[in-house]
Amino acid sequence: MMWEEKIEKLKKEFSAQEFHIPFTNWLGIMKGIESKFIVKQSSTYFLTNWKENIKSRYFVHGIASSTFQNIFIALDESQTYWFVAVMGNVPTSKQYVYSCSPRALLSLASMTSNDFFIVDKRLSWFTYFHRTDDKVIVYKSGETETPFDTAVLS
Repeated sequence: MMWEEKIEKLKKEFSAQEFHIPFTNWLGIMKGIESKFIVKQSSTYFLTNWKENIKSRYFVHGIASSTFQNIFIALDESQTYWFVAVMGNVPTSKQYVYSCSPRALLSLASMTSNDFFIVDKRLSWFTYFHRTDDKVIVYKSGETETPFDTAVLS
């Protein structure tokens, strides 16, 4: 199933409050995230190459790929978050942003085998989920606490 088909499935499964594609303001959202959490080393990379340039990158957790979904219970069910999907594993890979409730976020994260980012909508915190063959490694930008810092990983 292609990515667009997966997104269409999510649009049918979740309400517009739980899952939304910001068609008109995606560029502003991405620029806001980038300006706060990413070090721009080159103008060649426009809204790409985030994983290599996270400001003040800190390790949060290493989680088995088979159970990493459990970490999402740390998110506030009454909030929505920015989910940025990375389409590939090269510095210039395209990124897509979605507004997601924790339930929709879990579904979206489960549908991709690529890296992704979860960002608080007030831009209070930023997390990066890096996938390896058997683990998901979580990083954050800066020392600000994220919901994932104290998540129970059982």
